[in-house]
Amino acid sequence: MNSGTTPRHTALVQVRDLAKTFDVSAPWLNRVVERKPRQFVHAVDGVTFSIERGTTLALVGESGCGKSTVARLLVGLLQPTRGDVQFDGQPTDAARDDGVDHPFRCADRHEAVDHQAGPFADQFRRR
Repeated sequence: MNSGTTPRHTALVQVRDLAKTFDVSAPWLNRVVERKPRQFVHAVDGVTFSIERGTTLALVGESGCGKSTVARLLVGLLQPTRGDVQFDGQPTDAARDDGVDHPFRCADRHEAVDHQAGPFADQFRRR
């Protein structure tokens, strides 16, 4: 390393201002007839953390506090209402259908089945 440069320490996972809001409203017609407004649940709001390479983070909290929602947001099963998630410096939501292999994403449905079924996947795949 040169004496004039500083080492670049980037987190493997970076989460900034992550939020997820779910619409739990009754169906539109019910709301109109009953004159009720839309209702929202703020499952996660303002979560920020980073996980350095080679370290572990434990996410602990009471039942219903949003731990599973954070995990689903982290791996891309849910889209955040606000904030961003980066894995190894790359946004996890960038160009989802650009043909590039992104972390935590299966290229096709059969690949997900193969992963779940293990060595017997071919026996279960529809022909």
